[in-house]
Amino acid sequence: MCEISKTFADDPLRMLRGIRFASILEGFTIETNTLEAIKEHAHLITSITKERIREELDKIYHKGSPFIAFQLMMQTGLSYLLFNYHKYSIRDRFTKDRFTRGGGTYEDFYFRIFYDPNSNEDIGDTYMKTLCGEKIISDRLRSMKVLYETETTHLPQLMYTIFEHNKHFTEFAKSRVLKENNGISTAFFNFVMYPTYPKSLKELKINGNDILPLVDNDGKKVGYILKKLIAKIYNNEVRNDEEYLLERAKLMIKEEL
Repeated sequence: MCEISKTFADDPLRMLRGIRFASILEGFTIETNTLEAIKEHAHLITSITKERIREELDKIYHKGSPFIAFQLMMQTGLSYLLFNYHKYSIRDRFTKDRFTRGGGTYEDFYFRIFYDPNSNEDIGDTYMKTLCGEKIISDRLRSMKVLYETETTHLPQLMYTIFEHNKHFTEFAKSRVLKENNGISTAFFNFVMYPTYPKSLKELKINGNDILPLVDNDGKKVGYILKKLIAKIYNNEVRNDEEYLLERAKLMIKEEL
């Protein structure tokens, strides 16, 4: 037991690495004394850099079974120290049928780690703050939260809501997430790739130079008008046509500004 304790004290990441091996090797279980030592030294995991923690989690996703790994992390207290999970809050996050080896998408893996319906904290910011993760993944997690919680059946409006939360919209739309996460239909995946709806303000048929003379060169008003126009396009109130958009912009300026 003393030798095991010294091993974990020298490098606390070995505790998470041991859990990773248990999730990879078929039939492998962590010996009782080792499991107790992990519980005893679990608090040391907070001394490990966020990047090293993320590397181990990535390996669990790519090579192991998240279902097994997170059961062990909950049992040893590591899940609480790393992600503030209480005893039973992780129970339904990783299901055995979906999160055995090779199951679920990479984004789905991290979404299930960080999604908390009772938290007002931005899920992308939580991911970045906890693991120093990739910006593109944080954007996708925000989009997945929208998809997970949305009640609208109006696809253009849902698409625009995602667009507002995700600067990497096109990459997200092309990813497997929309096909595999939360039962999102293939129809929606195909829909978001249609060119009818602009994926950014740059794809509007008018731009800031068209609006500036109408608002006395007020840049803030230009931004307001363009964002309102793209929202109306997604809501099927206007079409993305240069002449038509310019007329609607003039009307909005007259009525709202």
